[in-house]
Amino acid sequence: MKLKETLENNIMVVVVAVAVAVAGTTFAVVNYYNAQKVASIEQSFNFKLAKLESKLASIDRDLPGIEHFDIRGLFLAENETRGIDPGLFYFKDDRFYASKSDPYWKYSKTTELALIKLVTGIDFDDPMLGMLGQAAVKFPIHLWRADESIVMVDKGEELNLFPHIIVQKVPNSEIGEVLGLGVSFGRWVDEEDDIDFDADDIDLSGDEDVDELLAAMNRAYYNDAAGFFFLMQTLVNFNSAMMAPNQVFKIKKVQKLGNILYCQFVTEFYDVTVREQTTTVYLHQEIMVISERDSLYFIKITLPSLEPQPRAPIFANVNGWLTNVKLVRD
Repeated sequence: MKLKETLENNIMVVVVAVAVAVAGTTFAVVNYYNAQKVASIEQSFNFKLAKLESKLASIDRDLPGIEHFDIRGLFLAENETRGIDPGLFYFKDDRFYASKSDPYWKYSKTTELALIKLVTGIDFDDPMLGMLGQAAVKFPIHLWRADESIVMVDKGEELNLFPHIIVQKVPNSEIGEVLGLGVSFGRWVDEEDDIDFDADDIDLSGDEDVDELLAAMNRAYYNDAAGFFFLMQTLVNFNSAMMAPNQVFKIKKVQKLGNILYCQFVTEFYDVTVREQTTTVYLHQEIMVISERDSLYFIKITLPSLEPQPRAPIFANVNGWLTNVKLVRD
């Protein structure tokens, strides 16, 4: 029998032997057990260290399935792409991998304008909203949507809410043009009386107030692009809630981790109609704003629900998608 087996299978023999022995045997046996203990401690320490490192590099989603999302798995270096799952599709123009064959999610490449029309039914090609329409088609979006939906009716207006995920890449070099469209539109609406106009005819260049505001917004964007987006997003949502007495907007979670800003929002719609029943609809959203050297990436997950928290099965579909998305870095 080997010494290791003898020591581990005959504990009483060891105890007696050590009790009657002197220095040599005692030191040898003690050192054996110490070595075993050190190995066990080292293994436990390495496990705990890896777990701690993962937690420190993780977004605290506190949602079913993936409570802590390790952002290290979100990025791939150029030389790491050879080992990528062959089932993932590479979106070359925007430099990321994701699944296009998930049976739950139907993929399409589209625009914000088209998505808004799917949800609201409103045609933003109307000249009145010409400039906002230009901004809403400036950068394509990659859309994954589910077939299921909640048709919500509020004050006669019908909204089609469905689970979906968006990925969008916005080059820093082009953000100024979008900011300019928004500022110009807002300024024009404040001053113009005649609503019959062609958006292409509007020219507010040279307006010192517009130029000053646009310059300030550009500075804010380049100082902290992710923070700037968070401010704009929350302002839009809060303003929307202020205009609708039956709508409440809540910030559930905000976390900044490295170059990623993570937010959870929920918008509650009270006293709305679904399937001819008066109820409350909850719109849960997760947003990741990833600030890279020359661009911003947006990952936005939207889940409508008739309950305060969507049920676990939907998160299994979200988590499956989320664990597969990979952004490629130079």
